[in-house]
Amino acid sequence: MHSQRKQRQSTRQVFYRQIITGLFIIQTILIGIQSKNRIQQGDSTIEVLIWMINQYIPVLKRVRGLEDKQK
Repeated sequence: MHSQRKQRQSTRQVFYRQIITGLFIIQTILIGIQSKNRIQQGDSTIEVLIWMINQYIPVLKRVRGLEDKQK
C-alpha cells in the first residue's frame, strides 16, 4: 500500500512536469510570434532581439529553478 502511494505521487509528478514543460514551450512560441509581429510593425531586428532576450531570461530562470528543485 505504501509503495502504491509513492507510485501515484511519482506518476502525478511526471504529469505535472509534462504540463509545466508544455506551458514553457507555449510561452516560447508566443514570444516568437510576438517578435515577428514587432518586426512587421517596424521595430528593428536588433531591438526585437534584445526584447526577446529579455523575455527569455525569466523563462530560463524558472526552468533552472525547477531543475534545481528536482535534484
